[in-house]
Amino acid sequence: MRILFVYNNIFSQDGGGVQNISLALSSSFVNLGITIDYLSIVDKDLVVPKDYLYHILYFSESRETVKSEFTHLIYSNRIDIVVNQTFGVQVINWCLSQVSDDVKIISVVHTSLLNNMTNAHIVYENYFPILLNNTLVKALIKSSVGNNLLKLLYRMRHGEEINNSYKVSDKVIVLSKAWVDEITYFTKGNEKVIVIPNFNVREPLSSIDVGLKKEMVVNVSRLDDKIKRSDLLLKIFQRLAAQNPDVAFVISGNGDYKDKLVSIIENSHLKNLYFVEAESVVSLYEQASIFCSTSASESFGLTVLESMGYGCVPVIFNSYPVASEMVTDGISGRLIDSFNLDDFQEAVQEILENPRLRDELAYKAIEESKRYTRDFVVGKWHSMLVKLLNE
Repeated sequence: MRILFVYNNIFSQDGGGVQNISLALSSSFVNLGITIDYLSIVDKDLVVPKDYLYHILYFSESRETVKSEFTHLIYSNRIDIVVNQTFGVQVINWCLSQVSDDVKIISVVHTSLLNNMTNAHIVYENYFPILLNNTLVKALIKSSVGNNLLKLLYRMRHGEEINNSYKVSDKVIVLSKAWVDEITYFTKGNEKVIVIPNFNVREPLSSIDVGLKKEMVVNVSRLDDKIKRSDLLLKIFQRLAAQNPDVAFVISGNGDYKDKLVSIIENSHLKNLYFVEAESVVSLYEQASIFCSTSASESFGLTVLESMGYGCVPVIFNSYPVASEMVTDGISGRLIDSFNLDDFQEAVQEILENPRLRDELAYKAIEESKRYTRDFVVGKWHSMLVKLLNE
């Protein structure tokens, strides 16, 4: 079996969640005797490392050139299955439409198709601050009428390419059962859809003793003030750091908001509020007792899952479908009503003040994370691949 992974960015361990899960999944496939190839279909302006080992196509070329080169790559390398990691993108749909029926196509939906519309009042708050700081506008967007209108407008703009991705695919993988209805909203059908979650890429190598955890609260994330809402996280951490001088509050990651975040931390004069570079992620998971996330939207929330595997108690906004699938409120962590900063702060404070509660939640978080082990998820993928080739 030979599989080609296709993505509209470079494949790199320094990239985001899609890149990391693609490389981790393909590595597991190699261990099963499957041959793997990678293809990046990117804009010519994207900076590609000189030592990049994988196939590249530039979608700035003519449509016919891109389709021709893609087809040549498929058949010259005797590809059996294409795993499309970019759902609903026109140029990739062009390419996939050229593949004959003997090559199977699996498209993976890595994010909720509608969650940004559901939480538009927060997701786009810093894109359109003047508009969304208007109380009446925000109330309209949050209302069922306004929200349904936003979803309809989104479907009018993106529905054709989402439909095209569905049509050219033999199977469509979604990470959450909640996304099945979203697919149906665009395609009017879901018979091709299979639910397979992501797995914990950074599974602990040994058992975790939560009793050895430090008084540390962490966030690991791409840093931005749009989707991840790192600005909200920083506000909460500043309040908590002032209230708990013996607890370390640590933020780690990269992104557009990094420089501003670091500047705010440095000027806050809070000696227990830190930024650390992203290289030390596993060390943070091992030491921290609580993991916080204030994202307005997530594809899967891999860092939340990773932290749970290391016995960090997750405190997160219930702002995306997978949140409530990973975390059981009051049992394996805390799910906070979306964007209520006071409730978020109080939940963290309660855990900090109650070590027994913290330990109970931590051990349950570890147990919950075991539902997303590499072996379990790769097993579901492998069964699906074998069945698809035999159809």
